[in-house]
Amino acid sequence: MPALIGVLPSGAVAVSVAVDSRSAGAPGGGTRTWWNGSWGRMARRDIWLVSDSELWRVRGRLGGDGGQEVSYDFTDEASACAVVERMMKTSAGTWRDLTEAIRQESNRRRTH
Repeated sequence: MPALIGVLPSGAVAVSVAVDSRSAGAPGGGTRTWWNGSWGRMARRDIWLVSDSELWRVRGRLGGDGGQEVSYDFTDEASACAVVERMMKTSAGTWRDLTEAIRQESNRRRTH
């Protein structure tokens, strides 16, 4: 069950959930993905920016599969991107945009 952990000044709601490893992968469609370049349950951080063109959701995960996750919903892209930037600036690591690499791997798997 998600637990409410706060409301941002913009009105976005932050929730914390325990992530089941079966659903821990990045969601499909309209998704951008970043990783802080660190491995392990204590150091790894992942961020997803997901959109259906009406709602923008920022997901952040600590600790890889099965880690703790937060989610923020926005009605505009600029606010969502500002939270992604803030999350990267306040978390250690060398952040990498994995969006294109994930897209290419997905396309490769579909053609083989």
